[in-house]
Amino acid sequence: MSDKTTTVVSKNVLMPNNWPAAVAVSVTAVCFTLLAAIVFVFPNPNVLVSVEKFLGARYSSSGELESHETMHQIQFWTPSNDTYADVPFTEIPKQRHWQKIGSDSSRVDEFEEWLEQHSNGWRRFPVHGSGRTGPKDGYWWTVTTTDDFVLREFIDDLSTFWGNKSSIYVEQPLTTPVYMPRVTSSLENE
Repeated sequence: MSDKTTTVVSKNVLMPNNWPAAVAVSVTAVCFTLLAAIVFVFPNPNVLVSVEKFLGARYSSSGELESHETMHQIQFWTPSNDTYADVPFTEIPKQRHWQKIGSDSSRVDEFEEWLEQHSNGWRRFPVHGSGRTGPKDGYWWTVTTTDDFVLREFIDDLSTFWGNKSSIYVEQPLTTPVYMPRVTSSLENE
């Protein structure tokens, strides 16, 4: 087997000139990476909990797989402190009054706590955009759920939480975005 010398950033590096040697080097690197992860990363219980939550898998303390759930994502918009921040309340159309939450961030904090109990994880991003109601600021949420998640119930509870009386635009990646009209809510009975 002959090797050729390649100059990379003015340094000489020996590189194999055949593909079996390149594959062997790659497989060796992957094996060392996995071995390092098994020895140094996975024994940490905090890492295991994060991996379980992300993958929807549950493991026993002995490392046995107990259950595995299929994960799904939904995405939607909610108001932020900046939604209609410079618009007097009297100038906001009545059906959008729920979107003006003012400078008090406690409503968003309450929603985050609610999501902690009703999802496997979430993230939010400040956004500015335009949809059915014209341009405005808000938050775009991505929520991770499992197979036992019922979108209809989530939408109804979401509507009740924010005081929205109309439909909510929801996106499900790799599916067609839909508007979910509000029907009932389990929160209204509390």
